[in-house]
Amino acid sequence: MRIALVQTNPTVGALASNADALLEEAARARAQGAELVIASELVVPGYPPRDLLDRTAFLRAIDEANRRIVAEVPEGVVLVFGTVVRNEEARGKPLFNAAIAARRGQIVAVAKKRLLPSYDVFDEERFFEPGHEAASFELNGERIALTICEDAWNDDPSKLVQAGAPPSASDRVRYADNPIADALKTPARLLVNLSASPFTLSKMRARPSLFADIAKRHGVAVAFVNQVGGNDELLFDGRSTLYGPDGSILARAAAFAEDLVIADIEKSGPIRPDLEGEEQAAYDALVMGVRDYVRKCGFSRVVLGLSGGIDSALV
Repeated sequence: MRIALVQTNPTVGALASNADALLEEAARARAQGAELVIASELVVPGYPPRDLLDRTAFLRAIDEANRRIVAEVPEGVVLVFGTVVRNEEARGKPLFNAAIAARRGQIVAVAKKRLLPSYDVFDEERFFEPGHEAASFELNGERIALTICEDAWNDDPSKLVQAGAPPSASDRVRYADNPIADALKTPARLLVNLSASPFTLSKMRARPSLFADIAKRHGVAVAFVNQVGGNDELLFDGRSTLYGPDGSILARAAAFAEDLVIADIEKSGPIRPDLEGEEQAAYDALVMGVRDYVRKCGFSRVVLGLSGGIDSALV
């Protein structure tokens, strides 16, 4: 199974250009023999769309972008992409943070994010209804399980409190559900996780360790596809990775840059150089963040205040 990790830099609210970039990368991936093309969480509206989700016209535009992408998926591939879909039920919030798996003109599966973070920089419970069921589809007779970002961050049994024992503050888990375990109750060839996981220095090693552990614990290949770029104060480092069932890295996309990586679960693929250390990572993150802030806001000039402090030295 040839898999494409599509690591794009979406701009929040730029639905047409985000869809254009996604479809262009899907076509490039297909030309290189990919059968499964995977993009990041909320790649259509950009992450985080926040109060844009309160605008009726914006939601209609997302609906139209979703229909266009499904209709224009290259022949011969399944494209998995993150977007917003409507909650057609009469209860709950009106929207889902979702992943659509589509063949040309046909939706084959929709995963709805189950664990909605509402701490630190996140506020997803405000806008989205949580999903309640595992989602998957078949490709060439093999099952592909779908999850979205936070769904993977509750799968460490060492953090689960034993029944009947009152948890201490350090033992407590944030959620009651374990979407990874639910998704893999039926054996799968590949577990997909679409993410918009913001960069922090502490995540440099924690995130790769998390997904490698999931792969080893469940004996399943894992495709983690992360957003890259800066959207205001949030920075995304990319580093999308395909892990083997033994937790080994089979392929990895670039850090702090758009990338397209084609890999095979049996034959692996390119492994881009990883971050060298915290100092280099922090510097690369800041450069990317400033560059994207200027570019995405459409600024033509910048005024710098040079005070002689650390920030001025960095500038």
